[in-house]
Amino acid sequence: APTGIVTFYANGTPMTGPVAYTLYNGNNQFYANLQAIINTTVSPFPVPGAYTISASYSGDSNYSASTITGQTVNVKFPSPGMLLASSSYSVVPGSSITLTTTVGGFSKSIAPTGTISISGSEGQIPGTISYTTVTDRNSGYLDLQGSIAFTPTFTDYYSTQYSGDSNFPNNQTFSSRVDVT
Repeated sequence: APTGIVTFYANGTPMTGPVAYTLYNGNNQFYANLQAIINTTVSPFPVPGAYTISASYSGDSNYSASTITGQTVNVKFPSPGMLLASSSYSVVPGSSITLTTTVGGFSKSIAPTGTISISGSEGQIPGTISYTTVTDRNSGYLDLQGSIAFTPTFTDYYSTQYSGDSNFPNNQTFSSRVDVT
C-alpha cells in the first residue's frame, strides 16, 4: 500500500491539523490506496465565500507524487438568529404599530443583507420594509434590521422570513402575537 504524506489545501493554503491515514493493500479486485482525512484545528475558511479544496500526495519509493485538482465548496455563516419585536403587543383598533425583525450577524465587518418579509394569518403585510444595518451592543457584530409600520385590524400572530444572501442562509422566526382590543 502507498505510504507518504498528504497535504490538504484551501485556496492553495495548507490546512492545519492532524491527518489520519488508512492503508489499503490491493488484491485482484481493488487497487492499493491510501485514504487520508484531515481534522482541522483552525478553520481554513476565515470568511464566507467560495473555497477550492485540494490535496497533494508526496509519493514514496513505489508510488509517484500527485496532486488532486480542487473541489469548490461555498461556505456561509451559520443560520442567523432572528428576533421579531413589536412597538406594542396590545393596541386599540385604528392604532398603528411597527414590527421590527433583527437578523443576527456573525461578523464585525460582514452584515447580513437580503430581504425580510413579515406575515400574519392573512399573508404578507403590505407595504415597504425599511432596512438598517446596526451593531449588536453585546457582540459588536453587524445585524440587519427591517421594520414596517401598519395598522392591524384584529388580534393576530406574526412571523418573519429572511431570504438569506451570499454569506448567510435563509431563516424564519416563530410567531409573535399582537392583540387588538
